[in-house]
Amino acid sequence: GRAFPVDVDACQSVGDLKDVIKGEKTNDLKDVDADKLQLFLAKVEKGTQGSRIMHNGIH
Repeated sequence: GRAFPVDVDACQSVGDLKDVIKGEKTNDLKDVDADKLQLFLAKVEKGTQGSRIMHNGIH
């Protein structure tokens, strides 16, 4: 798959993030429950594309 932006507040949980991802990719994830998604930390150097979605090292 490809990376895509989602908006979540820093105070939201990983479960909330999974729900947002599931909502953005309903067709691709139609047979996958949000709680079954596996998320991995990705670090991006400052000034590179995607750095705006980093918050305290959390992607």
